[in-house]
Amino acid sequence: MTRREARRLIKRISQKADWIEEAMQILESLVKQKEVEFANELLAELIAQLESENGQLLRNSKNQKVISRLNNITESLRNAVFTEVVTKMFTDVSHITLENTVYYGKMGDKGFKPTGQMVKDLAFARLGFNEDGTLVRDGYMQGLFESKEVTAQIKDFVTRGVYSRTGFETFKVGLNDMIKGSEGKMGAFSRFYRNYAYDTYSQMDAMQGKMFSDELQLKYFIYNGGLIKNSRAFCIRKNGRVFSVDDTKSWIDEPDNKAKPPGYDPLIHRGGYGCRHSIHYITEDMAKALGYGQDDQVYKPFALKRFANGGEVITSDLVDVNMPDYGRVFNAANAFARMGHKVEIKPKIKNHLNPLYNEVYGGLKGSKYERKNPDLYIDGLSYEHEGFITSNPKNALRNMLNGGSAQSSRIIIDKPDLTDAYIKRVIKARNNSSLSPNEIDEVWILEGTAVRRIF
Repeated sequence: MTRREARRLIKRISQKADWIEEAMQILESLVKQKEVEFANELLAELIAQLESENGQLLRNSKNQKVISRLNNITESLRNAVFTEVVTKMFTDVSHITLENTVYYGKMGDKGFKPTGQMVKDLAFARLGFNEDGTLVRDGYMQGLFESKEVTAQIKDFVTRGVYSRTGFETFKVGLNDMIKGSEGKMGAFSRFYRNYAYDTYSQMDAMQGKMFSDELQLKYFIYNGGLIKNSRAFCIRKNGRVFSVDDTKSWIDEPDNKAKPPGYDPLIHRGGYGCRHSIHYITEDMAKALGYGQDDQVYKPFALKRFANGGEVITSDLVDVNMPDYGRVFNAANAFARMGHKVEIKPKIKNHLNPLYNEVYGGLKGSKYERKNPDLYIDGLSYEHEGFITSNPKNALRNMLNGGSAQSSRIIIDKPDLTDAYIKRVIKARNNSSLSPNEIDEVWILEGTAVRRIF
């Protein structure tokens, strides 16, 4: 299969992330509409049943009976109001299943035709839908529809209002704001569906892909979904790239995989909570046509993060995120970028005869740091990060200054258990010593995710 044929085959499926995003926006709008309807109906019901005196809710037996019936009241209203939301999700699930069925139906030499039972299992059984769109009792979607978390919040609010004899007007405004939301704050149902529905779509999509890939014995995939403003660094690095299933074994340990849920499965959860990316399995021929396994490396820097003040964190596919100190190097880069600097995390290219070395570190040519591999370029200047493992802070400082100055005159060090005054004295003494081969121009201290200049 040629590269062009492979690209044509995945073009349609690659648009699925945008479709899911648009479907989510429509769903959110519908939930917001139903949220307002539910709040109005519930308030009308409670106003008719709750007793008050002198503008305050009464803590009496009648109001306590209303509280005891509250779950039934909310359930009845929810069944009447939110059924359209379930219908919308059923339709969306069916569409995603159709897209996956069409895509994987073209995989392999002879194609693949899923059985009717397989499609039913993919689209409905696992999520708790019957074939007519109704909910399976005690199924996943039934739990989502019941929104027990929101029901508990409502009951708690009403209970506290009655038992503390809240002013009736204050009670009505507070309950209304909790359910509908207020300026800058999402309503209870909107927040609940936003937290769970998107992951329902994307994880179901991932499970379908996994089921098809097992059937077809597909061992490669493309990490699709495109980039948006708040894309995570983990996903930015992988977007549009081809991987093998075996490549994902180390993803759980990658330092920028910070949104992974408990029980993380890289082929299902991808970039973690709310990840918009999909794993689209491809044949080995397609993987090779798209460049997987080729030895030639290309240096193509791209932005991992951008800040409103113009700061950027830049990296490339050549950077090994599994290096022991990558997490601290990234923290340093991010800290400088937050301050408005353009920071590039550089790869390690040990062989200075490799043509890539000149491409990545050409600015060092002719300097005493030629052939070196400093960790960062900040606004075009090289910086080296150094950490330590020794428990002796004075030895740690000495080792960091020696190791760092061998790579650059500008050093970022992890914070040793020493005073700033002592660290400054050591740096000055070192610079004044004829035994020190490399003078130090700058020293910054990295503490967690923040940096500060000490010299």
